[in-house]
Amino acid sequence: MDQRKIGCLPDIQRFEYQVAGHKTDDSGCSGLLKHKDGYVLKPIPKSSQGDNEISFYERVKHDAELLPLQNFIPEYFGCLYLNINNADIRFLKLQDITSLCLKPCVMDVKIGKLTWEPNASVEKRKSEDAKYAISKREFGFCIPGYRVFDISLGLVIKFGKEEGKRLGRESTIEAFKQFFNYSCGFSSVILKHIMKQMTDLLGWWNSQNVIHIYSSSILLVYDAEKLNNMLLGALKEEELAADDSWVKIRMIDFAHVVPADCLKDDNYISGLSNLIAILKSIM
Repeated sequence: MDQRKIGCLPDIQRFEYQVAGHKTDDSGCSGLLKHKDGYVLKPIPKSSQGDNEISFYERVKHDAELLPLQNFIPEYFGCLYLNINNADIRFLKLQDITSLCLKPCVMDVKIGKLTWEPNASVEKRKSEDAKYAISKREFGFCIPGYRVFDISLGLVIKFGKEEGKRLGRESTIEAFKQFFNYSCGFSSVILKHIMKQMTDLLGWWNSQNVIHIYSSSILLVYDAEKLNNMLLGALKEEELAADDSWVKIRMIDFAHVVPADCLKDDNYISGLSNLIAILKSIM
C-alpha cells in the first residue's frame, strides 16, 4: 500500500463534483479532494470503519469471488497521508470517474432500505431509519444528492440532501427525469447504458452470498456534452448508443461490509431491483 506524508498542498484542490456526504470546509480536510494527477482523495477516519473500507478495496483486488466488482467500483490506488493543519489525514486514492466528462452529471443513490449493519446499536438504527425515511420505505433506496447540466437551460442544477429527504414516488421519478435531461428527448440513450450496467451488477448480486453491504451508494455519471453535441448535430444517436464510455455506474462507500453467512443480500438486491424498475419505466 502506498503511504506517504505530504507537508503542503500545492497540488490539491476541492473536488467540485461531490454531490453527497461531508463536503470540504475551509480547512480543506472534511470532504473529497482532487489531486492534479487526476485521482480523487477520500478522507478515511482512523477507525474500524476506515480500516474496513481500505480492507474491502484491497480484498476486491485479490478475492476471486469479488473480482467481478472491479468493473463496478472506482479504480483503487492505495492510501496516502496529507498533513493538514498539523494533522495527518488518511486518504484513499481513487479513480476520478468524471475525468473524461466536459459537462459531468453525477447522482448519488444510496441502496438499501436498511442502512445499518446487523451489529449496530439501537441508537444508530433509529438515527439511520429517520434519514430519507419516505424514499427508503417506498423504494429501498434514497437520493442524497445530484448535479446535472440542464441542456435546455444551459446551466448546472444542484440537488441536495434536504430535497432528497422530501422525495416521494412521483417526485422521485421527476428527479430522475431532471437528472437524465428527459426534456431534451434523448435520455433513453443514457438510460440504455445505465440499465445494461445495472442489470449486470444485479446479476452479480443475485449470484453471490459472500458479502452484505450497508449504507453504500451507486454513483450515476454521464457527460451532458455528448447529448448536447447530438442535439447540435455533431454526433449521431447511433454513435452514442454504441459507445458507453461517457456513461458509468460505480459503487462507493464500503465502511459497512459484513460476511453474508451464505445468505443473499436481499436488502441490497431489493433496492437495486426497484431502482432498475423505475429507470425502466422512465425509459
